[in-house]
Amino acid sequence: MLELNRKALEEKLQPLCDFAIRDNKCFGLIFRLLQHGEVKAEVSAGIEDPDTQKPVTGDTMFRLASMTKPVTAAAVLSAYDKGLLDLHDPVSKYLPAFSELHLVEKVTSPDGKEKFVKGPKCTKPLKYTT
Repeated sequence: MLELNRKALEEKLQPLCDFAIRDNKCFGLIFRLLQHGEVKAEVSAGIEDPDTQKPVTGDTMFRLASMTKPVTAAAVLSAYDKGLLDLHDPVSKYLPAFSELHLVEKVTSPDGKEKFVKGPKCTKPLKYTT
């Protein structure tokens, strides 16, 4: 197994993380390199919150937001590879709640405020198309 020098790795990674912060790519970040479940390097940069200016540490929690999409895609493709599903089937075959989808409509109230309301039921099933 290749032995990694933690100090040397962190010395090379820290300037990259600092650059991402200076270049306004993000407020804060953590880079953690693992090998067989063992931390081989960890660096952090930036702040957790612009209001508090608290620095990011290895324990900082981040919201994942749209990061669930690639995880879900990987799981679906793995299930496809194992023959557990067909990408051309309607989603409702595997998630029955998706058989009751409705369109959303934007309406404006008399006071000028806009809101979204449940519209008519979808007439076509949600499915993969190429």
